[in-house]
Amino acid sequence: MKKITDLFGNVKIPGLKKLLRLMKLTAFFILISVFSVLAGKTYSQTKTLTLHMENATVKEALVEIENQSEFRIMYSGKFVDVEREVSLNVKNQKIGTVLDILFAGTDVGYTVKDRFIVLVTPELMNEGAITVSQQRAVSGKVTDDTGQPLPGVTIVIKGTTRGTVTNADGGYTLSNIPEDATLQFSFVGMRTQEVIIGAQNQINVIMAESAVGLDEVIVVGYGTQKKVNVIGSVTTVSNKELTAAPVSMVSNALAGRMPGVIVQQMNGEPGINMSSILIRGRATLGDNSPLVVVDGIPGGDINSLLAEDIESMSILKDASAGIYGARAANGVILITTKRGSTSVPRFSYSGNEGLQTPTMLPEMADAPTYATMIREMQSYRDVPEGDMMYSLDDIAKFESGEYPWTHPNTDWHKEVLAPYSSIRNHNISVSGGTKNLTYYSSFGYNYEEGIYKDNASSYKRYNVTKVSHL
Repeated sequence: MKKITDLFGNVKIPGLKKLLRLMKLTAFFILISVFSVLAGKTYSQTKTLTLHMENATVKEALVEIENQSEFRIMYSGKFVDVEREVSLNVKNQKIGTVLDILFAGTDVGYTVKDRFIVLVTPELMNEGAITVSQQRAVSGKVTDDTGQPLPGVTIVIKGTTRGTVTNADGGYTLSNIPEDATLQFSFVGMRTQEVIIGAQNQINVIMAESAVGLDEVIVVGYGTQKKVNVIGSVTTVSNKELTAAPVSMVSNALAGRMPGVIVQQMNGEPGINMSSILIRGRATLGDNSPLVVVDGIPGGDINSLLAEDIESMSILKDASAGIYGARAANGVILITTKRGSTSVPRFSYSGNEGLQTPTMLPEMADAPTYATMIREMQSYRDVPEGDMMYSLDDIAKFESGEYPWTHPNTDWHKEVLAPYSSIRNHNISVSGGTKNLTYYSSFGYNYEEGIYKDNASSYKRYNVTKVSHL
C-alpha cells in the first residue's frame, strides 16, 4: 500500500478514511442482521398464546393466533383442511405447543422461520409446492371502470388469511404465492372478483360497481325516484310482503312490517274496517288516519283493494309528503296497482284456505270462584252473613252441578266461540298487451267466518279489476 509523508513527518495512506467508513457500515449491517435473527428466534421461543375456542374451525383458530401475535401463517387450502372443527383450551403456551394440539392426529406439520409459520403435508412436500423459492410474486394495478386507481382494495389469496391492500396509486405486490392460487379482490361498493393466477406475474383488475339496492325505484308524491336520491323518510312494501299473510284486509298485512307505522285491530268482526293506521303516533285530537293515494288519486280506501292487485306501497312520513299539504299531516300511503305489459297474455292464480281459532283469550273465573271472591270482598266490608250476596250453601251448589237452573256454572267462551273458523282467498288475473295497448284484469274472492258459533258473523267479498293503458 502506498504511503505518503507530509511536511510535518506524518504518514498518510490514501483512501484510508473511506475504507474505515465502509468497514463500519459493513459491521453495522452484520450486527443488525444478527440481532434480527436473534430477535426472531427469541420471539418464537418466548411468545405465549391463550386460546379458548369450542367447536371452531382450524381457519378460525389460525386467525386468532395471528390476532394475538405477530406470526403470519402460510398454508395451501388444497392440502390443509382448514374447515375441520376443533376445540382449544390453552393458556400461556408457546406456538409449538398450540400447533401440536391443533393438528394432533393429522398429517399436517409446520415450520417456524422467524415470524412466519408454514404448514406442510406429505402431499404438499411431494409436489414441492412448499418451497418459497418455487413460489413467486404477483403485482398489478386495480382501477374502476373509468380508469381511476382504487386505493385500499383488499387482495387475499383464496383459502388463506394472507393478503395485501392497494396503495394510493392502486398498485399492489404480493409475494410467496403458490402457482395454483386464486386472488380475491374486494372493495366497498364494488363487486368481488376472483382471478386464477396460473402463469401470470402481472394481474391488472378493473372493478365494477355493485348496484344492489342503489337503483331501487320508489313512488313519491311527485312521481318516482331512485331510493338513494330521496330526501326524507320513505318506507316501501312490495307485493310479496303484502301477500305473505292470508288476511282479508290489506291494512292488516301492514302490521309489524314498517318502522313508525302502527296498525291496530279495533274490532274482531270480519268485514269491518277494523284497522287503525297511525304513522308516527297521534298528531291531532281528531282523526289521525293517513291520506291514501291510489295511482295518483287521493282519497282512496286501502281495504277496497286486493293485496294481489298492488304492485308496491310507499309510506311518506315527513318532508317527502309535503306536496299534499295539510292532508299529509298524518302521513301518506301511496299505492301503485299492477299494470299490463307488452307481452302475450299471462294468466296468474293465487289462493289459500285455512282455519283460524281464537287465541290469547282472557282467563275467566268459574261460578264457585266468582261467588267466593264476592263473599271475601263483602267480609272485608263487615257485611253480615245474612246480607251477603252468596252463602256457603250457594257456593256448594255451584260446585256440585246438581242445580244447573238455579246455580249454573257456564263457560261462556266455550258456549259462544267456535273452536275454529275458515278463511278463503282465491285470485286469478290476466295481463298482456301490445305496444299500443296494455291491459290487466283480475277477479278475487274472499270469505272469512267469524269467531262466533253458528256463523253469527261472516264476511264475503268479490273484487273485479280492469285496467288498460294506451
